Amino acid sequence: MLFFISGKKKSISSFCKLLQEYEEYIGQLVNRAKSCFVVSSKLTRQRSNLISTWSQFEGQSLPIKYLGIPLFKGRAQSCFFDDLVERISSRIHNWKSKLLSFGGKLTLIKSVLCSMPIHTLSLLKVPKKVTNRIQPLELPRKQQNSLDQLASDMSSFC
Repeated sequence: MLFFISGKKKSISSFCKLLQEYEEYIGQLVNRAKSCFVVSSKLTRQRSNLISTWSQFEGQSLPIKYLGIPLFKGRAQSCFFDDLVERISSRIHNWKSKLLSFGGKLTLIKSVLCSMPIHTLSLLKVPKKVTNRIQPLELPRKQQNSLDQLASDMSSFC
């Protein structure tokens, strides 16, 4: 969940009280190790440390990942999507060692690889450089042509 609150002590105290009441009532604890707060880059380090002390959350700066989607300010940069490209690349390398027919590999590629970036592509305009990196270079030519078509289809989601 995303919460937007002011950096005043009263707001942070009220928010922490609300979280505590939620934990007591629902019985679900907030994982503070996986939670953070993000502040403006104009905020001083001293103030950020003070907010961290009050809230017991760690402060981070943009870009961050939320539910696998990069959150950033400004234009999308290809480095924000390195994780997505790496996940797709590792899947392809794992499948190369499997004994699958061409049809089996193509089905696997279309079903799994196409679904991996859909969540990200449906929310953000991904730089062309990223979609070009998604296309694996080490597949046989027939599979590469199919992937070129798949990448073209994927980019039309944006």
